[in-house]
Amino acid sequence: MGGPNATSSLTGRSLEAAAARESENEHQYRDLFSNLLQKISQLKVDTHGNHDYDAENAVLSNVNETLTQAVAGGVAVGLAAFISLRYLPAYLVRSAGKKSAARESTAQAGFAF
Repeated sequence: MGGPNATSSLTGRSLEAAAARESENEHQYRDLFSNLLQKISQLKVDTHGNHDYDAENAVLSNVNETLTQAVAGGVAVGLAAFISLRYLPAYLVRSAGKKSAARESTAQAGFAF
């Protein structure tokens, strides 16, 4: 890809000649984009003291806050559902087993429920 006689695989032209052409056209590109860059810089200057969009910004920040709370609530509910489905049945079975074992031992001792 290097060397003094390198050529483009797409066009077959010399890469050095293409680079020289691009550097000669640099001022044309600068003129082409300078108008656009001036407009962008004017927009940046104009919006610093402008409060036209405060209501929209307040609505968007409220939406962002609500979305964050909804995601956090969804994670909390999902985690609670997972824990209750994963661990609650085993706990209930152990708890019921302990109660039935306690009933059997009291029945053997002569106490009735």
